[in-house]
Amino acid sequence: MTQLLIWIDEEVFTLGLGASRSRTASEGVSYVTVEPYGWRRSDEHDHLRLKAAAGPDGWHGNISD
Repeated sequence: MTQLLIWIDEEVFTLGLGASRSRTASEGVSYVTVEPYGWRRSDEHDHLRLKAAAGPDGWHGNISD
């Protein structure tokens, strides 16, 4: 689990996800945008397709039940 968190941190903060993921900037820092299906796709068609497929609670549904 620790290795996964390190990998995610490196990919997000070094822009390793590239142009395929939508990013927002706040106070000079770039952030990957999160959606119920994962990190938001920059391609609007892919974004809408994945958003519809995952639904409002994501791939695994509401896990708080």
